[in-house]
Amino acid sequence: MSHPVHKKFLVCPNCRHELQEADNYCASCGQENHDYRLPAGHLFLELLENTLHFDTKFFSTVNYLLLKPGKLTQEFILNRRASYVPPFRLYVFISFFFFLILSFAVGHSENNTPANPSVSSGQTLDTNGKKTRSMFFGLITYDLETQKDSTAGPDKQESKSRYTLFMERQETKWLQKSDHEIDQKILKTVSMLMFFLMPLFALILKVFHLRQRRFYIEHLIFSIHFHCFVFVLLSVVALLSNVVQAEWLVKGTFAVVFIYLFMALRRVFQEKVFTAFLKDLLIHASYLVVLILFLFLALFVNYTLA
Repeated sequence: MSHPVHKKFLVCPNCRHELQEADNYCASCGQENHDYRLPAGHLFLELLENTLHFDTKFFSTVNYLLLKPGKLTQEFILNRRASYVPPFRLYVFISFFFFLILSFAVGHSENNTPANPSVSSGQTLDTNGKKTRSMFFGLITYDLETQKDSTAGPDKQESKSRYTLFMERQETKWLQKSDHEIDQKILKTVSMLMFFLMPLFALILKVFHLRQRRFYIEHLIFSIHFHCFVFVLLSVVALLSNVVQAEWLVKGTFAVVFIYLFMALRRVFQEKVFTAFLKDLLIHASYLVVLILFLFLALFVNYTLA
């Protein structure tokens, strides 16, 4: 498909620097030397061309991402990038649809909750919900108050610290929130959290491959592609959550993620079977610890700022 012909300027409209007709950019300010005031037909053709070009890149990218673990990362490390969607753009695209699907799945699950449950079951659900929501605050306040009680006198023990009173007020607020509000807040927190977790996962990879003396950016690209695959997998799991038994979904997800990382490590880092298997276990364990710590920290911040 032929490219639409853009009119070029002989003087930069931005900084008034003189230009040559062959100049695609201004040497002074860097602005592109193209006039985008084109007929609608030309703009449509250009949009169509860019869309088709992106689709070609996207399908080749997804093919490697899903069916050949580590191959996409390997291509980028070897500087063969032109045929694929850039890692960060791919992550933004996939994560957007992942959290959209997850939000829909959570909302659908809540809508399927019986509108008029029996009194006994309703009381049970309500009690369990309150216990779950207050558990976090109990963990935060229990240790502090226990330490205070052990050192304070009888009069002091009766008075509560400002911290405890504050946490109790926050607990009351959260107990009054609906499940939908809490779920949406958690989803928002997790989506922001991933921007910190992906670099940390790359750092874990770096630590386990110090002898290979690879650049950190190589591990970061691996991390982005790995999380993109996990998001695609979890999107499918979310869509199947109302059809397939939860226990099988959880086991299947863990198995697929473990096998995928194992195959990706072998391909990208040229690991032997036993070495890749051992590192797979250790990387998963290390990342799980980091994930739990960050989730706890994120939930703490969310609760205290409610």
